[in-house]
Amino acid sequence: MDEELEALHKNKTWVLVTCTSDMHVIGSKLVFKPKLKPDGSLDRLKARVVAKGYHQVDGLDYTKTFSPVIKLGTIRMVITIALVKKWPICQLDVKRNAFLHGLISEDIHMEQPPGMANLEHPTHVCKLQKALYGLKQAPRAWFDRFNIGRCVQPHGDPSLDTVRFLEEISSPGVQKTTYNLSVEHRSGISSHGKYNS
Repeated sequence: MDEELEALHKNKTWVLVTCTSDMHVIGSKLVFKPKLKPDGSLDRLKARVVAKGYHQVDGLDYTKTFSPVIKLGTIRMVITIALVKKWPICQLDVKRNAFLHGLISEDIHMEQPPGMANLEHPTHVCKLQKALYGLKQAPRAWFDRFNIGRCVQPHGDPSLDTVRFLEEISSPGVQKTTYNLSVEHRSGISSHGKYNS
């Protein structure tokens, strides 16, 4: 639980504010997930603070929630193009609290997580600054934060986004260095000059 709380504070997920009568405050809870060792035995219970998204009100706590999901066929096509162009292939796994990196624009107030209330301000509520698991807009906030370019932004018909993406990355003008730096810039990863064109 300490690890989860540390990640929330490090990412500046919320600030504590005085609760007023005009605030719509959603609930929160702790969810525990067992983490197993390679041999299948229990390593630890991982705690995660989640917002009770079912308390959210459309138009007040959220507006847009759509987030595109990549299809397996698209992944295969991108890997094929990378192989043909002899681009390096790697994957990125956000180990801790991926959704905490998504920024939110709505004013969302949440109860302090049970058992984690601030001792100096036990009646204050959390004003969310970053997305949190359970929020209806969390997947979209994650997508918006890590969107790698205009070619994958939704333009109405989600089925056309795959076509646009493939056209963009397979065009002669896209170089490995440009692509890699674009991904790094959008995701906040710093480059160390490791790419060659």
